[in-house]
Amino acid sequence: RTIGDRLSVLRMALRDAKMAGVIEESPFDTPLPRRRTKQGRREVQSKRVTFRPLVAAEIAAILEACRSPRTSTEKLYFPITEHLVLTGLRFGEVAGLIWPDVSKSGGVLWVRRARPHYGQATEEEATKTGADWRLPIVGPLADHLASQRAVSQLGRTNSWVYPTRAGTPIHYRNWRRRGWVRVLARAKVTPREGDAQKALRRSYIISSLVCGRNPKEVAAELGHATARMVTDNYDAFMDPANWPDEAERARLRSLYGWGSTAAKPTTARI
Repeated sequence: RTIGDRLSVLRMALRDAKMAGVIEESPFDTPLPRRRTKQGRREVQSKRVTFRPLVAAEIAAILEACRSPRTSTEKLYFPITEHLVLTGLRFGEVAGLIWPDVSKSGGVLWVRRARPHYGQATEEEATKTGADWRLPIVGPLADHLASQRAVSQLGRTNSWVYPTRAGTPIHYRNWRRRGWVRVLARAKVTPREGDAQKALRRSYIISSLVCGRNPKEVAAELGHATARMVTDNYDAFMDPANWPDEAERARLRSLYGWGSTAAKPTTARI
């Protein structure tokens, strides 16, 4: 709407200039394509419903690669990849974690800030929704954070959970090239459409829904105030008729730590 308002003013100014003979023609003489058409909306909806998530075997292969780095570069970038797989958080939210955000005794992880994809290493911004929230540290995520704390020389201070060798947060472009692409090659998994973090985020949401988790609970873990985003965009995966067999769902629950013995998530917002 804002863009349309600005273009309307510009269109009228150029029209008057053309009528006054100041210019011969206006770029608005050729109608602009509509930003969103009915066909476009149908294509977007179709893409949302037909997105091919990572299956349990692919997730297991990715996690196995993340947990067995071979070089110093892989040791730097693979841990943050594992965190993204296990939580479905955005890259900037994970890159912005510091150790005080990890409540070891309380069993919760606080998401309070984000790192921009592009910019200086010192830049920091609020989360995309502008809110802070927490998610439970259970199962594989608890083991992963314990391992990351053990290898971090500054694990008991205000340092970043996933720092570079210089002690700064990991940059998105470096992670995508040296972390995500290498993990996929090691795991022999075909990349999905869109950027890497969205593929992991979508797979996390879809895996949650096909395992029968509450959409509001899933939305809260991802920082949304309501479940509307989940229910609107992933409605097809809420139908049990579209769920995989029980063996696949049981493996997904095990990989993400949603087993019956796992602690019940406490995703209260602040």
